[in-house]
Amino acid sequence: MAYDTAGIINVEYPVNLEKLATAQPDLIVAFDFDVDANQYEKLSAIAPTVVFKGDSSGQWRRDVTNVAEALGMQAEAANLFADYEARLATFRATVGTPADIEVSIVRVQPDNQVMMNLVNSFPSQVVADAGLGRPASQSYDSAEAQQRYQSDIGATISLEQVALADGDLIFVWGAQAKRSRARRSRGALAGLKRQSGLGVAVGGAGRQGASGSVAIGWVGRSTPPTGCSTISIPTWRASTQQR
Repeated sequence: MAYDTAGIINVEYPVNLEKLATAQPDLIVAFDFDVDANQYEKLSAIAPTVVFKGDSSGQWRRDVTNVAEALGMQAEAANLFADYEARLATFRATVGTPADIEVSIVRVQPDNQVMMNLVNSFPSQVVADAGLGRPASQSYDSAEAQQRYQSDIGATISLEQVALADGDLIFVWGAQAKRSRARRSRGALAGLKRQSGLGVAVGGAGRQGASGSVAIGWVGRSTPPTGCSTISIPTWRASTQQR
């Protein structure tokens, strides 16, 4: 799924105010984890600024709804949600029993660590909506995850603990990760040895994976964004049944 990025100015992260001003926005939408009173004043000097609560990427439905209301695009947001649900229904019907497939979601970090995505992260919510199963290390509800990992969004493990991130299918992401480190992690994961590793564009931009809300436009489609690879669940199942 290709997006037209012509004319879009990269304002960087943290935001470069000079570049942002060059973009001449009509409205600035921000989240409170990045904007204090001083930053809000600077942003408001460039354009009217709306600040929303930004506690986790798992609240993406709320975030999309809030932004749509700010832009007067409620109908477009409703269509996006409806399309998302329809493609999920098609996926579940095609797979048949998605709950039988344990999907691990990990982010390879530049400090030789791996972060497992937990229940209240954007990619985990998409996997749950698809009806797919999760390995035991990533299947705790919010309260259990907070108790075990002190977070219900992500749990960081070392490469020596990487077996905790094993699964039937493994989604690996992280714009900051070096390929060499990603390969080191893959070598220790049985799921990836079974040719089930995927690279998916579900985050990597900003502290809360800001590209996640855009990525729902790709969920369930056959062609991934540029730089990502994919394997269909039916194809994967056929390959495992032949071994």
